[in-house]
Amino acid sequence: MGDFVNVYIGAPDGQTAVSLSSADKINVSIAAGFTGSGTGNAAQILATYTAGEALSGQRLVKIVSGEAFYYSPESSGELAGITKTAANQGEPVEIVLGGEVNSQGWGLTADTRYYANTNGAITANPATPTGRLQFVGVATSSEKLIFNPDDAIELN
Repeated sequence: MGDFVNVYIGAPDGQTAVSLSSADKINVSIAAGFTGSGTGNAAQILATYTAGEALSGQRLVKIVSGEAFYYSPESSGELAGITKTAANQGEPVEIVLGGEVNSQGWGLTADTRYYANTNGAITANPATPTGRLQFVGVATSSEKLIFNPDDAIELN
């Protein structure tokens, strides 16, 4: 069967390819509308973008013109992912597009739903009466979040 299983979605000039290697690695390549590079494993899908501002690790981001910026539910832009690492402006930053996010000492509460807060932070207690309510995932332990966001709910 070979080392890879490929799935293509779309026309030949705008394909999305998902490959599974013999080592159970998922490789994602998206030609149209995706300006980062992507790799991952069975528990996580990653992409690399350029930081549009200084970014901390484990923060929600949106992508604007190919660069990553903090996501806030009260501002414009769609949630793209959560930073795996910190980066200075202009440097590459790894972003988790889906799956498990780990951070020692994060302080999450297991079996709790988390939502987007201002400046890329996450919270268990969303408090904004305006903007959007953006679910981002569920904690499985104090150091792990399964990042699996739903569509945002407009509150205006």
